[in-house]
Amino acid sequence: MEKKGGVRNRTLEIRMHPELLLGCARGPEETEQIRHLLSRSRGRIGRFTDSPLIRQGVRDLLQSGRLGSMRRWYAESKAMELIALISQPEDGVREAAGISLTPDDRNRLSEARRHVLDRLDNPPSIPELARLCGVNEYKLKKGFRSLFGTTVYELVRRERMKRAAEYMDRGMNVSEAAVRLGYANMSNFTAAFRKQFGLNPGQYLKQANQQRVRL
Repeated sequence: MEKKGGVRNRTLEIRMHPELLLGCARGPEETEQIRHLLSRSRGRIGRFTDSPLIRQGVRDLLQSGRLGSMRRWYAESKAMELIALISQPEDGVREAAGISLTPDDRNRLSEARRHVLDRLDNPPSIPELARLCGVNEYKLKKGFRSLFGTTVYELVRRERMKRAAEYMDRGMNVSEAAVRLGYANMSNFTAAFRKQFGLNPGQYLKQANQQRVRL
């Protein structure tokens, strides 16, 4: 493995017994696919096609420590997701979505994603985002899901909740985190947070405070 000097690196290692993977197969075809994957990778550090979905999965796993007692379930599900993504080329995902994306389309959709992440407190609407990036609304919605494996709305919700968790990790209370991210309705904020992490913001904050005390 080659690494640049002076650059901070984080390594993620996933260990899983082959029989566990084979036990997830449904039918002979999936069993054969998993056996092929295992035989191809045995004893080697292999290469695979990188993609935004794979990078997001790695980030999710690296950040799973903040989930406390839910960490194991979350980490195991993300590990299985990464294995599935690595064993299926990105082109296959795009073709299955039924839309063809040119290099220019991918650049414009990546620009759309940057706009969304830069404005989590006041995200642009679909029509506004389409105008900003120079694509029609159909290609924005279909192409975004094909390229990143999520809708614009789902990305906004997920990244907002991750940002909220980071704010609470730094000492903000629940109301402060919600207001910082543009939520005027606490019920909506609580429902979105629970959907993302499986517990209410107040429960998460309590765990975060307990962890800070132990440290």
